[in-house]
Amino acid sequence: MRHSTSDNSVRVDVPDDWDIWDDGDDDLFVAAAPEEDENEIQPQLLVTRELNAASDSESYMVGNVAFLQTGVADYVGHGSGSFSCDGYDVAWHEFTSSQIGFTLTAISYFIVLGDSAYQFQFKAHPDLFGRWRSSIEAIVRTLTFT
Repeated sequence: MRHSTSDNSVRVDVPDDWDIWDDGDDDLFVAAAPEEDENEIQPQLLVTRELNAASDSESYMVGNVAFLQTGVADYVGHGSGSFSCDGYDVAWHEFTSSQIGFTLTAISYFIVLGDSAYQFQFKAHPDLFGRWRSSIEAIVRTLTFT
């Protein structure tokens, strides 16, 4: 299913069997993979938008990584990079950290578009991350910008 940010500037295809939590907040929605085990945290794609303070996607990523390195428990970085999507630069960073009492692996995608900065963060239990990573990359590569 096609889902977009509330300002319709970013659209992404989310599989039909994923749950979407969108409380109408202009800056946030969450898409969750199908639940497989009630004792596991569902793999989730968190989408946020904020006013942009960075000049480009890579600078936005660098600022976020600096925060992770100093403000997130048990942070371990696994790599960063970038690619082009719909003619826009998308920076990414993969890491593991403790979140809400669990160790999770995450990959964040950073996009600067006009006066807004977007972060698409996929996170899952480390044992599930590898299995879901190609699916999330396929979702992120459906991004279109208006």
